Amino acid sequence: MMVTDHQERKIWVFGTVPQPVGGVAIFLQRLIESKRVPLAGLIDPYFGTQKSELPISHWRPKKKGILHRILTLVKLFRLRDELLFINGSRPESILALFPFLLFRNAKKSLLLHHGDLWGSIESSRIKSALVKYVLGGYNSIYCLSEKQRRFYISNDVEESRLTLVDSYIGIPETKLRPENIEGVEKMDAERLSKQAREAIAWVSQTRSKVIIGSGYAQPFYNHEWVLDFLQQENHADFHNARYILCCYGPETDHLQQLRERCSVVPNARLFFGLSSLEFNAVLSLSDIYVRPTSVDSFGIAIHDARALGLQVVASNACERPNDIWVHESGNYDQFRKLLKKCLASPNRVGPGAGRGAGDIAGRITIVDALQQFAQAQLPLNLQRASKELPSPIGGSRDTRL
Repeated sequence: MMVTDHQERKIWVFGTVPQPVGGVAIFLQRLIESKRVPLAGLIDPYFGTQKSELPISHWRPKKKGILHRILTLVKLFRLRDELLFINGSRPESILALFPFLLFRNAKKSLLLHHGDLWGSIESSRIKSALVKYVLGGYNSIYCLSEKQRRFYISNDVEESRLTLVDSYIGIPETKLRPENIEGVEKMDAERLSKQAREAIAWVSQTRSKVIIGSGYAQPFYNHEWVLDFLQQENHADFHNARYILCCYGPETDHLQQLRERCSVVPNARLFFGLSSLEFNAVLSLSDIYVRPTSVDSFGIAIHDARALGLQVVASNACERPNDIWVHESGNYDQFRKLLKKCLASPNRVGPGAGRGAGDIAGRITIVDALQQFAQAQLPLNLQRASKELPSPIGGSRDTRL
């Protein structure tokens, strides 16, 4: 029996793709571009002049401002009979969405990426109570860690609605085409900004090892730990090591502090606002990726770094692959000792060695979980037929309100 586009239950997604840049947006962009899940379209509440082009319908604000964002959210009312997957960060996001999700007839699923779901609502009893109530309306909730799973259970979500998932979707092969310009190997070099070219030139001008960090300019990322290390250590084997810090997100007061710190360390540079393509180009030319953050839920850059062959030093703020260097969260001395080991190691680790390792290894992938979410809505005979045929993906078009 043939499964037509009309019979296929596709999923609408609520979330954002770059810009803004960040792990949450990059994950969603890769999920959509992989075409491995039957998706109907994306409702994106963020305005951007350089939004990623997508192979599905893309509804987003036409201009900046709260009015245009609300007009985009109103689209959710028209999708009350469509399957919905919400990809967000903090619990507050589902509170803001709740009024636009009333009177739904179809099921909805949820993935929140923040590593400390308790932290953002624990100071308000009213907010905590509202989150508990709103979570009761989700049919499937995907958890990135055991810590997230405990959060949902503490908010009276039945375990049958919770699924621990591996959310990693690798860098698309089409975005890893090496090109050689001015003697420096780059990725899609013609699309790199002047800032990205400067970053690539800086990491390429020495044979010393390059340490790279990334994330928001927030204190809990502990970006300054490498700066402390470079200023305190004078070992002959690695005193020429370089540190490139790639920050994104809002321009915070802490960003200015990091800029000032980097300005007084000769072998450290900070770059702000690189695109995901540009960051991956710089990452591929580096040797050691560091993520000493005190709060984390997954860390997509860790898995990208491993796929590109870098060594990784990271905190145990969440589950990590078992072949990276892991230190206790908040323990600078452990971090310093592990970074020394990496710098003393003569070679980079083989590409892809860490994929699928550690506590994440036995989990269902988010792709498979969403496919099951879509399949569960089909009659049994259609489920059987759809397994024999590739899921049709909607044609590319860009629709704005």
